[in-house]
Amino acid sequence: MRNKLDSARTYLRQVDLAFGYMASFPLAKLESDRYILSWSVIRYIDGIIDSTASNCEKNDALGRYIKFTDNYIANSVLPKVETEIDSFMAEYLRLETISKIKTIDCFRNILRSFEIDISRQGQILTWDDYNKYLVYRSDSVLELYYRLLFRNSDDWIKQLAHHYARVFQYVDDVLDLFDDIKVGQINVTKDEMATLGLNDISDIANCKEKVIEFCKKRREFVANHFLMFIEILRNQNNLSVFVQRYLEESIGYNILPIINDNFYPGTKLVLPFEDIVKGITKTKRQTALYRLLHFVIFIYSLPHWYVNSKIINKCKLFAVEYSGFL
Repeated sequence: MRNKLDSARTYLRQVDLAFGYMASFPLAKLESDRYILSWSVIRYIDGIIDSTASNCEKNDALGRYIKFTDNYIANSVLPKVETEIDSFMAEYLRLETISKIKTIDCFRNILRSFEIDISRQGQILTWDDYNKYLVYRSDSVLELYYRLLFRNSDDWIKQLAHHYARVFQYVDDVLDLFDDIKVGQINVTKDEMATLGLNDISDIANCKEKVIEFCKKRREFVANHFLMFIEILRNQNNLSVFVQRYLEESIGYNILPIINDNFYPGTKLVLPFEDIVKGITKTKRQTALYRLLHFVIFIYSLPHWYVNSKIINKCKLFAVEYSGFL
């Protein structure tokens, strides 16, 4: 098992340093292992979905892991291992079997989002359909992670995941707007296009004023979900100050472009200490550093780097502007 985990951690350090590799540090050891293994499979599939492979090839690759998942859900059958990614999947499912808090339904929903990704290529969704898609694409990702972090699946965890997911996705939609359009992933909805007075998605790239208007509207949604997240989190009296502060700093990092007034396509988020983390984790046995980094990530979160009263008040100003667009 240890070799699988070392390989999975190495893989995530290369393809997803932030939400894959570093996000495992705050988790308890068993939950960290489950997250690393499951997220390695998800990122592998995500890479295929985002590649230039044909839809037939994408469906074949995705179908393999849907079959593994559905067989496990129906019959508790572990997959036959033929590749390294298969071994990550099999080990994740083995740990899922012996764990009290299950995440397989979240994992299956994420696979469902990949099916939607393939079918919606080049399509423009309504606002309602887009947010239904995000339940699979984003909410399920955060719920899987929070179930492992808190080691339970209470309703407030689903709500917390929902608000964080919307903050993350709405910000990501703006920052990656032009790059996504180039590959056929259109995350501007029909309702937004109508409000902006756009007839064709290609028009948005040629009209800076329309892009700014789109960013301002998304900023209002982000601010509202950010404030709801903070409210729900701070109402949980049983959380340690370390966990609460870590989650606040995590979501605060994601709204930096809004706070810094550079919320516009092409803006890049740079991870704190990214180069240092890359440097100290170039060992063959990635898990050897787990316990150290587990505590470092919490200690780093103690100061109010990204979430403080000034930032919250600024988001309240943006939230007041919220009026929707229907």
